[in-house]
Amino acid sequence: GWVNTHSGMEALFMPFDHQARIPHGAGSDAMMSILKTLNTEHCSSRCAVGSGGKSVGYLAHGTATDYIYSTLQVPIVYTWEIFGDQQAHVNDCFRMFNPITVESYESTVSNWANAFFTLIRLAPTHPDVPSMLDTPALIPRINPAPLPSIIPDPVPLVQTVDPPVYNDPTDHVIPDVVPLLGYQPEPVTDVDGGSAMQVEHRLSELGIHDRYAKEAEVLNQVGVLEPGLDQEFSIW
Repeated sequence: GWVNTHSGMEALFMPFDHQARIPHGAGSDAMMSILKTLNTEHCSSRCAVGSGGKSVGYLAHGTATDYIYSTLQVPIVYTWEIFGDQQAHVNDCFRMFNPITVESYESTVSNWANAFFTLIRLAPTHPDVPSMLDTPALIPRINPAPLPSIIPDPVPLVQTVDPPVYNDPTDHVIPDVVPLLGYQPEPVTDVDGGSAMQVEHRLSELGIHDRYAKEAEVLNQVGVLEPGLDQEFSIW
C-alpha cells in the first residue's frame, strides 16, 4: 500500500485524481470501505471521502497517486488530508495548513499516526492483499549500518512559545512561532488598494470551483487524460 499525506483540508482520497470517479471492482469497493472506517474512527465523519478528482473540485493529471495505482498496480493507494483550518485568513497559510498550538499539534500527530495502524489492521480486507502477504518480498533486505556509539541530542526545529489567542475567526494574526521558521508574510492588496479581506471576498464571488472546472475542461480538450510521471504538474 501507499499513503500520501497532505494538509490544507480534512479529506480521505483514493484514485482517481485525473478523473471525477473512483475505479470499478471489488478492490475499489474495499478501498472505499476502508476509507469510511478511517473517517469514522479518526476524522469524526468530517472528512470528505472519495476520488480526489471529484471531491476536490478539479482534475489533477499525472499525480503520483494515479501513477502508483494504475501503472505500478499497487492495490491500496490513498491521499490523506489530515489537517485544515478553514477559519484561517486567506493570507495566513501557516495557520491554514498547520496546527498552531501544542495541544492541537500533538492531537493531530497522535490521531493520524494511529490511523496507519488502523489501515494495517484493515488492509487484509482488500481482496488482493492476502495473496500478496504470502509472496516473498521483491526488494532484498539490506542490513543497516551500525549506529554510532554516541548519538547527539536532537536539536529542536522551533522553540516552544505561547500561542496567540484568536478572538475573531477572520483575525489575521501570525503566531509568534512563524518568524522562527523564517516565514514572514507581506501585506497583500488588490489593484484598487483594497484590503486582503476584500480580495478574499472577490475570489469567493468568482467561484473558485468554477475556475478549476474550466481549467480541467481545457486540459481534457488538449488530450491530457492519462496519468504518468512525465505529465506531472499543478493546475493551481
